[in-house]
Amino acid sequence: MTEANLIFKYLKRIQESVKTKYNPAPLEPLLKRINTLHDSIILKDNKTGVLGDLLIHIAALKSTITDEVNICNRLSELERHMKKTYASQLEKMSVKLSESKLNFDQLIQERKKLEQINIHNLQKEIQKLETEKDELEKDKLAISLKFNEKTKEIRDHNEQNKKMKEKHRENILSSMAHKIAKTFTKKTNYRPREKENAIKPVEHVLY
Repeated sequence: MTEANLIFKYLKRIQESVKTKYNPAPLEPLLKRINTLHDSIILKDNKTGVLGDLLIHIAALKSTITDEVNICNRLSELERHMKKTYASQLEKMSVKLSESKLNFDQLIQERKKLEQINIHNLQKEIQKLETEKDELEKDKLAISLKFNEKTKEIRDHNEQNKKMKEKHRENILSSMAHKIAKTFTKKTNYRPREKENAIKPVEHVLY
């Protein structure tokens, strides 16, 4: 649970500090850590279901980080694709203009038009991804609230178990003390009779 909390805090810190630079590098170590934690919890649970709730929240956190990495990769790939497409179109346009012997002003106009088209397409793609990111933010907030709630629930449960164990220990000690006192009392009551029985044969001989 402590490792999951740390991963969640680092994720929030990265999301708050990086708003426009979609670089997946800071998220990749977190993804590796959450995968390791997830596998470790599965082994500890050993199909018993005892850690089921914890596994659900760790899986949700893992899904959030994976989605963040995928968005960053998609934006990077989109940027590379747009640059490549733009460069290819410029090259074709330059060849075409050269062959057609168009004047310089026409070349400038064509290039501006091409730039506007590419900028518009890029903005549409970015807007689409931003919408997806907003949805992920909502899901992440819900996960955060549920995660904190589950953390408190587990902490309270552990505290309750601790108190129950302590109470059980006190009951055992009290029961042992009672049995010892009872045994001691029986032995104390039994000793005078033994002495009395030991004296009777002597009295019989005197008579």
